[in-house]
Amino acid sequence: MIKIPIENLGLFEQLDRIVVAFFSKQQPSSPYDLNISITQEHLDQKKQELEPLGYQAVQLPLGMALDNIIQQPHYKNLILGGLAPDEIIVSKEELMPLKDIVDSFCIMYAAANNRLENSRAYELMKDKTVYFIGKLFTDIPKAGDEIAYLGIDRIASDGWYTI
Repeated sequence: MIKIPIENLGLFEQLDRIVVAFFSKQQPSSPYDLNISITQEHLDQKKQELEPLGYQAVQLPLGMALDNIIQQPHYKNLILGGLAPDEIIVSKEELMPLKDIVDSFCIMYAAANNRLENSRAYELMKDKTVYFIGKLFTDIPKAGDEIAYLGIDRIASDGWYTI
Protein backbone atom coordinates (compact mmCIF):
# COMPACT_ATOMS: atom_id res chain seq x y z
CA MET A 1 0.00 0.00 0.00
CA ILE A 2 1.11 3.50 -0.73
CA LYS A 3 0.31 6.82 0.92
CA ILE A 4 -0.50 9.73 -1.36
CA PRO A 5 -1.41 13.18 0.00
CA ILE A 6 -5.18 13.61 -0.15
CA GLU A 7 -4.91 16.83 -2.14
CA ASN A 8 -3.17 14.86 -4.93
CA LEU A 9 -6.00 12.31 -5.25
CA GLY A 10 -8.59 14.71 -6.69
CA LEU A 11 -11.39 13.23 -4.58
CA PHE A 12 -13.42 16.47 -4.66
CA GLU A 13 -13.80 16.22 -8.44
CA GLN A 14 -14.95 12.59 -8.21
CA LEU A 15 -17.55 12.65 -5.42
CA ASP A 16 -20.31 11.52 -7.81
CA ARG A 17 -18.22 8.73 -9.33
CA ILE A 18 -19.83 5.31 -8.76
CA VAL A 19 -17.51 2.98 -6.84
CA VAL A 20 -17.87 -0.32 -4.99
CA ALA A 21 -17.32 -0.30 -1.22
CA PHE A 22 -16.98 -3.40 0.94
CA PHE A 23 -19.04 -3.21 4.14
CA SER A 24 -18.93 -5.74 6.96
CA LYS A 25 -22.17 -7.74 7.31
CA GLN A 26 -21.72 -7.93 11.10
CA GLN A 27 -21.47 -5.07 13.58
CA PRO A 28 -17.71 -4.60 13.94
CA SER A 29 -16.14 -5.02 17.36
CA SER A 30 -12.97 -3.15 16.42
CA PRO A 31 -12.14 -0.42 13.88
CA TYR A 32 -11.48 -1.57 10.34
CA ASP A 33 -10.61 -0.10 6.94
CA LEU A 34 -13.19 0.59 4.24
CA ASN A 35 -12.04 -0.89 0.93
CA ILE A 36 -13.22 0.90 -2.21
CA SER A 37 -12.73 -0.40 -5.75
CA ILE A 38 -12.63 1.95 -8.71
CA THR A 39 -11.82 -0.56 -11.48
CA GLN A 40 -13.39 -3.90 -12.38
CA GLU A 41 -10.03 -5.66 -12.03
CA HIS A 42 -9.57 -4.45 -8.46
CA LEU A 43 -13.21 -5.24 -7.66
CA ASP A 44 -12.81 -8.86 -8.82
CA GLN A 45 -9.65 -9.25 -6.72
CA LYS A 46 -11.24 -7.72 -3.59
CA LYS A 47 -14.44 -9.77 -3.94
CA GLN A 48 -12.41 -12.99 -3.81
CA GLU A 49 -10.49 -11.70 -0.81
CA LEU A 50 -13.24 -10.03 1.27
CA GLU A 51 -16.55 -11.80 0.58
CA PRO A 52 -15.42 -15.04 2.32
CA LEU A 53 -14.57 -12.87 5.36
CA GLY A 54 -18.16 -11.57 5.62
CA TYR A 55 -17.98 -8.37 3.58
CA GLN A 56 -20.64 -7.24 1.13
CA ALA A 57 -19.92 -5.26 -2.04
CA VAL A 58 -22.17 -2.18 -2.43
CA GLN A 59 -22.26 0.24 -5.36
CA LEU A 60 -22.55 3.89 -4.35
CA PRO A 61 -21.10 7.33 -5.17
CA LEU A 62 -17.60 7.96 -3.82
CA GLY A 63 -18.94 10.90 -1.78
CA MET A 64 -21.29 8.62 0.15
CA ALA A 65 -18.51 6.09 0.78
CA LEU A 66 -16.32 8.90 2.13
CA ASP A 67 -19.22 10.10 4.30
CA ASN A 68 -19.43 6.62 5.85
CA ILE A 69 -15.74 6.72 6.77
CA ILE A 70 -15.96 10.24 8.19
CA GLN A 71 -19.22 9.74 10.14
CA GLN A 72 -18.93 6.16 11.40
CA PRO A 73 -16.60 5.55 14.37
CA HIS A 74 -15.67 2.00 13.34
CA TYR A 75 -13.70 3.08 10.24
CA LYS A 76 -10.05 4.00 10.57
CA ASN A 77 -8.73 4.17 6.98
CA LEU A 78 -9.81 4.35 3.36
CA ILE A 79 -8.20 1.74 1.11
CA LEU A 80 -8.61 2.88 -2.49
CA GLY A 81 -7.89 0.42 -5.27
CA GLY A 82 -7.71 0.99 -8.99
CA LEU A 83 -6.16 4.46 -9.17
CA ALA A 84 -2.54 3.29 -8.99
CA PRO A 85 -0.72 -0.03 -9.45
CA ASP A 86 -0.86 -0.52 -5.68
CA GLU A 87 -3.68 0.28 -3.25
CA ILE A 88 -3.72 3.76 -1.73
CA ILE A 89 -4.31 4.17 2.01
CA VAL A 90 -5.78 7.38 3.43
CA SER A 91 -6.38 7.77 7.17
CA LYS A 92 -9.69 8.98 8.56
CA GLU A 93 -7.89 12.04 9.99
CA GLU A 94 -6.66 12.99 6.51
CA LEU A 95 -10.26 12.86 5.22
CA MET A 96 -11.64 15.17 7.92
CA PRO A 97 -10.95 18.42 5.99
CA LEU A 98 -13.41 17.11 3.36
CA LYS A 99 -16.16 16.59 5.95
CA ASP A 100 -18.29 19.65 5.09
CA ILE A 101 -17.87 19.18 1.34
CA VAL A 102 -18.80 15.49 1.55
CA ASP A 103 -21.76 16.25 3.81
CA SER A 104 -23.04 18.90 1.38
CA PHE A 105 -22.61 16.49 -1.54
CA CYS A 106 -24.64 13.81 0.25
CA ILE A 107 -27.46 16.25 1.01
CA MET A 108 -27.63 17.53 -2.58
CA TYR A 109 -27.31 14.02 -4.03
CA ALA A 110 -30.14 12.73 -1.85
CA ALA A 111 -32.37 15.69 -2.77
CA ALA A 112 -31.61 15.33 -6.49
CA ASN A 113 -32.53 11.63 -6.34
CA ASN A 114 -35.76 12.22 -4.38
CA ARG A 115 -34.43 10.56 -1.23
CA LEU A 116 -34.68 13.81 0.74
CA GLU A 117 -37.37 16.46 0.55
CA ASN A 118 -36.20 19.79 -0.86
CA SER A 119 -37.39 21.64 2.26
CA ARG A 120 -35.29 19.34 4.47
CA ALA A 121 -32.29 19.74 2.13
CA TYR A 122 -32.72 23.52 2.38
CA GLU A 123 -32.72 23.36 6.19
CA LEU A 124 -29.54 21.28 6.16
CA MET A 125 -27.78 23.49 3.59
CA LYS A 126 -28.86 27.01 4.60
CA ASP A 127 -25.87 27.63 6.90
CA LYS A 128 -23.26 26.12 4.58
CA THR A 129 -20.92 27.89 2.21
CA VAL A 130 -21.94 27.28 -1.40
CA TYR A 131 -19.57 27.52 -4.36
CA PHE A 132 -20.74 28.73 -7.77
CA ILE A 133 -19.38 27.37 -11.00
CA GLY A 134 -19.58 29.78 -13.90
CA LYS A 135 -20.54 33.44 -14.02
CA LEU A 136 -21.97 34.97 -10.87
CA PHE A 137 -25.18 37.01 -10.84
CA THR A 138 -24.11 40.65 -11.30
CA ASP A 139 -27.36 42.54 -11.99
CA ILE A 140 -28.86 44.60 -9.21
CA PRO A 141 -32.49 43.50 -8.85
CA LYS A 142 -35.20 46.13 -8.51
CA ALA A 143 -38.58 45.80 -6.78
CA GLY A 144 -40.84 43.59 -8.90
CA ASP A 145 -38.00 41.88 -10.80
CA GLU A 146 -38.26 38.13 -11.12
CA ILE A 147 -35.18 36.04 -10.46
CA ALA A 148 -34.89 32.39 -11.45
CA TYR A 149 -32.40 29.90 -10.06
CA LEU A 150 -31.02 26.89 -11.88
CA GLY A 151 -28.47 24.58 -10.34
CA ILE A 152 -26.23 22.13 -12.10
CA ASP A 153 -27.86 20.24 -14.98
CA ARG A 154 -26.68 16.66 -15.07
CA ILE A 155 -27.43 14.37 -17.99
CA ALA A 156 -27.90 10.70 -17.14
CA SER A 157 -28.81 7.61 -19.16
CA ASP A 158 -32.43 7.86 -17.99
CA GLY A 159 -32.90 11.59 -18.60
CA TRP A 160 -31.77 14.74 -16.82
CA TYR A 161 -32.27 16.44 -13.53
CA THR A 162 -31.18 19.63 -11.84
CA ILE A 163 -29.36 19.73 -8.54
